[in-house]
Amino acid sequence: MKVSVQLRQTIISTGVVGGCFGALVVLGLLVVGPGSDARLIAQGIAPPGWGAVAVSYLTVFATVTAGSVVLFGLVPAAISYLFDRLVNGRSKDI
Repeated sequence: MKVSVQLRQTIISTGVVGGCFGALVVLGLLVVGPGSDARLIAQGIAPPGWGAVAVSYLTVFATVTAGSVVLFGLVPAAISYLFDRLVNGRSKDI
């Protein structure tokens, strides 16, 4: 199945915007994140390693980016495609 140029441009542009949203969310999580590990250590809880934190931030970034592409790119394109098929299918019958 060939993907149209317009759909490719929609996916790219919503991916870029979603990436910006994802970066803002991750930066916000970095700013608002837990204050210090001393509080966790005092409660007897081991602070998470840098690898686990990096994976969780990467997961948040990827989820926001993919969600933006689907919600703002693919769903409106699918609705437009279905509406076009509905209208053109009925106009051929008349």
